[in-house]
Amino acid sequence: MLLYLQQLLQYHELLAFHPTRHSPPAESVWALGFGVGILSLAQMATDQLAVQRFLTAKDLGNCVRSFVYSSTFSGLFTILMGFNSLCILGFYKQQRLDPLKAGKIEEADQILPYFAITELPHGIAGLLVAAVLGSTMSVYSGGVNAAATAFHIDILSNACGKTCTKESELRRLRLLTLCFAVLTVALSFVCSLFSGIVVLS
Repeated sequence: MLLYLQQLLQYHELLAFHPTRHSPPAESVWALGFGVGILSLAQMATDQLAVQRFLTAKDLGNCVRSFVYSSTFSGLFTILMGFNSLCILGFYKQQRLDPLKAGKIEEADQILPYFAITELPHGIAGLLVAAVLGSTMSVYSGGVNAAATAFHIDILSNACGKTCTKESELRRLRLLTLCFAVLTVALSFVCSLFSGIVVLS
């Protein structure tokens, strides 16, 4: 661990509040913290799961406590994941290997699965991949179901006034969920053709 931290000392310029000419603004620790803070605030305050949590609170005090606890644990988790990334960076610096420059990976975001596949034991690598896949499916499923429910209630039921029986409502929700799933998958293929802020959004 000490060897990894020694390898990371050469990146001390990233701690400067004003990025140097050798360090783009996007690679500043402060820029990273600001960006993660804004994204976390949006997720903790406006995400569909967060709103559901707020609506089930008994009063405003419980709602505020829920927000504070969620934000605190989210911040701690983000710091832990950042430290994990620093350890991976230190590992490859000690090995004098840059998988991106060596052509082992095509994007910098692929470093974690590459590290898991090439360096971790097979059982641990499988658990990590399964955890990433499971969390992705959970978030994706929640988003698709929320979009289908919102479209059904806000547009079809309220705006258009199309009421139906419980059985027909269930079939309609299932069809809407399938449509939104196909739409998001199609949009992901389309967005892969672009770069920059389109991909980030």
